[in-house]
Amino acid sequence: MKSFFVLLAVLMTALSSSAVTYDELAVKADRFYRHGEWLSALAMMHLMLDERPDEVPVQARAIVAAGMTADSVAQLRITRRAIDRHVPFDSLFHSVEKAALAQGRPAIYTGYLERIAAAEPWLARSIDSYLLAFYTFRRNAEGMICYSLKMLDGMPDNLKFLKILADGYMTDGQWENAVSVLERILELSPDDTGSLLSLGNYYLAVGDRARALPYLRRACDIHPTPYLEKILSEGK
Repeated sequence: MKSFFVLLAVLMTALSSSAVTYDELAVKADRFYRHGEWLSALAMMHLMLDERPDEVPVQARAIVAAGMTADSVAQLRITRRAIDRHVPFDSLFHSVEKAALAQGRPAIYTGYLERIAAAEPWLARSIDSYLLAFYTFRRNAEGMICYSLKMLDGMPDNLKFLKILADGYMTDGQWENAVSVLERILELSPDDTGSLLSLGNYYLAVGDRARALPYLRRACDIHPTPYLEKILSEGK
């Protein structure tokens, strides 16, 4: 942290001796960023944000550069400044996600969101939803289970979150838990074809055709397919 502020002071002193435009700062910042010179990139982007504090792509890159140097204080400072400027959370978080993935470092994005949620509890619920969407897209079973359970806290009958939870359990091989959640989904939405198929196919896979058929028959009634018709016709 101390080295960053020393570097920033040196840069400000050097740049103040000549008129440096925002575009010139951007070129320098981009060069440092592309070469992985994170402290220098972060220092340049701080200067850019002093001049144009609402630039979301610069905020996102600065947050990622700070993550690369494990500077969580800088991440929080940049985020709070963005909040004060009424920058849309959706734009900022998605830009950070994109920048982190471009570096092949998804943990920078998730770690950043977790730290912001801890520092700003009023944002925690919203951030949980972003993390759930991220882990679902990445097919990360542990994250899907963790954050769908968090979102279900207070909204236990939300079908979207229940389906992600069931999907997470299936992805993780926790079939008993998955079956329990799928049955709950069908209590709330008896015509949910996806859950009917998941339960039917699960019982077929474990050799329990008698338990599989009612689910598959109901799914076929709602949305007939050659596969379902073939399964149901076997053994008649």
